[in-house]
Amino acid sequence: MQCIFVSRTDKDSRTTVANEILKRSKTERGQWHRQLLVFPEGTTTNGSAVINFKVGSFAGGVSVQPVAVSYPSNQTCDPSWVSGGPHPGEILFKLLCQPWNSMHVTFLPVYNPDAAEIADPVLFSTNVRRLIAAELSVPASDHTFDDVLLLMEAKKLGYQGGLRDCISELKNMRKILEIDLAKAKEYLHEFSLLDKSRKGLLTYPQFIQAFGSQDSDALRSLFCVLDVQDRGVINLVEYTTGLALVS
Repeated sequence: MQCIFVSRTDKDSRTTVANEILKRSKTERGQWHRQLLVFPEGTTTNGSAVINFKVGSFAGGVSVQPVAVSYPSNQTCDPSWVSGGPHPGEILFKLLCQPWNSMHVTFLPVYNPDAAEIADPVLFSTNVRRLIAAELSVPASDHTFDDVLLLMEAKKLGYQGGLRDCISELKNMRKILEIDLAKAKEYLHEFSLLDKSRKGLLTYPQFIQAFGSQDSDALRSLFCVLDVQDRGVINLVEYTTGLALVS
């Protein structure tokens, strides 16, 4: 089948895979005659939304055929394999107990990118994602697999869902400040060391501990800028923004 395997533990794997996809998509007819099947979300979801696509699949700027896959509503067995959900063995057992399991596969018309989409893989992937989401009658979400990894890390640190909204909001700030996943995890760990009560909020005395500093006008001013709602506390997004701006 000549699969292209992705290793989540190898930092160079993403680049290697993207280059191989690009190589195959650009190969002249006759040299590579097989179609390339890609699952652009890069993970599994519960089907309630279509999350961000990995842009490496669209970097070649060639035509693609979107395919929408769905599973009819089933009250006794949800086949979703997601973080925090049933174990894969449990899902498999329930599926095997069903008289039958249905899957709907819809092949949409071939999508030919225009000049703007060829020049911008993000735009290309976003437009294709919206088509698939519309076919499935679900929203197109900006969530990514990195968000899942951060949520899992937060859970390990003792946060039971309290940071879900913050991590979702953090995605946009990470783009602006160019914070990669490793750095985001580092900030999350620092935040958790200060937030001993696991409320997901830091007071000013807790905040200045991150700088190993005493009270100062500069730190008070920074805290006031970050505390946009003037609550006297800041959340993970605001904390990360502060550290990223001064580092």
